[in-house]
Amino acid sequence: MIEKDGVQRAFDVMRGGVREEERGLRLLVTGRVGTGRTALVALLAHLFVMQGMEVLAVDADPERRLAASLGCLPGIEFVPPSWHEGGVEEDTGGTGMLLHLRPRVSDALERCGMRLGERLTLFVADGVGEFGNTGLGGTISEFVRRTEGVVLLDTLAGVEHLGRAVAEGFSRALVVADPSQSALSVALRAADFARTLGIGDIHLVVNRVCGETDLEEVGRSVGPCHLFSTITYLPYDEAVCRTGPAVTPLLGEETAFMAGVRGICRVLTIR
Repeated sequence: MIEKDGVQRAFDVMRGGVREEERGLRLLVTGRVGTGRTALVALLAHLFVMQGMEVLAVDADPERRLAASLGCLPGIEFVPPSWHEGGVEEDTGGTGMLLHLRPRVSDALERCGMRLGERLTLFVADGVGEFGNTGLGGTISEFVRRTEGVVLLDTLAGVEHLGRAVAEGFSRALVVADPSQSALSVALRAADFARTLGIGDIHLVVNRVCGETDLEEVGRSVGPCHLFSTITYLPYDEAVCRTGPAVTPLLGEETAFMAGVRGICRVLTIR
């Protein structure tokens, strides 16, 4: 059923519930540029922290906008591990002819991550550099080994550039789109690719919904799709654009948009 205000429809087809195989929650968030994906990642990160969870937010988007969305001051630059001073030599075991195939990642978070609060760490990943997929996957695994925390990976639609080395550890994906046919088409392709990587629990978020016309467009584009465990509609909210890029001012608001985001957070914490 679509709620009367057209804000959120969430139908659960989890086939008996979701089991998290790993400790904590690993969520891969993907979607086309301009759909509000990174803002949603930042909001979820703060909401999980407010619930007392340890959160690692990984920015694997080449635009690197997650820091600003989380509330970092302008001008702060984060250096990806492969660009870190001495990073290649330290992480691969040397710069000679023979290099170790697995980078050293045991202290990558301490060297390259930034602590943004008591429970929130930001890690800017270089998904295609020398540190590469093996390093990113190893860093995330190291975080999960140490804590029962939440890992949020923000990346562009078309997670092919990350590959199996990164996506292997994720049991859930959040695909973000707007109501346009092109964005929904990208979302379907991203969900299908995530499924081929072994991610079985995939959630669709349709952002910036303005009314029944948008809902009808989603119905036409997505149809009776069985790729998604849940579909959530978030209404267009001027405050999101007005307060951006930082999402922190939205956290104290009781709006239909934030009610929808909190609903997503609840769905994702279902075991």
